Amino acid sequence: MQPDQVMRPGASINSDTVSIPVARGATLDMWLEHSWERGVQIDALEDLQALRVETRNNTYDLAIVSGRNGEVLVRGGRYFPGWTPAQFVGCSLGRGLLKCRGVHVGLHMEFYWAGRLVITSPVQAITRGADPPAREA
Repeated sequence: MQPDQVMRPGASINSDTVSIPVARGATLDMWLEHSWERGVQIDALEDLQALRVETRNNTYDLAIVSGRNGEVLVRGGRYFPGWTPAQFVGCSLGRGLLKCRGVHVGLHMEFYWAGRLVITSPVQAITRGADPPAREA
């Protein structure tokens, strides 16, 4: 099977070895050896804390509504031009293994919003963010 072919259900492989292309660094060994020091778990933060996350392509502001449940208000990027309620799933290598509720340098943030999964470019920096939007009475 060639690297750009798709394995169809029920298909057979005619050789003992198969090359499967994977994203650079997207291996279980890399995941296990990853230093989790350059990140933060939103479920360990107090509600209404804010983070500013710079990715390769955009800057995102996150206001934690319920870190335990992954509920955030997010602003930034193409999908979130203003404060938008979303489910923060965690960070990954760009789909696949997921660090639940974690924001970590080098990994992609994943949000569930409007029935779709939104995956950012890799995180470059994480800082305390802008003030979260005021709650309406």
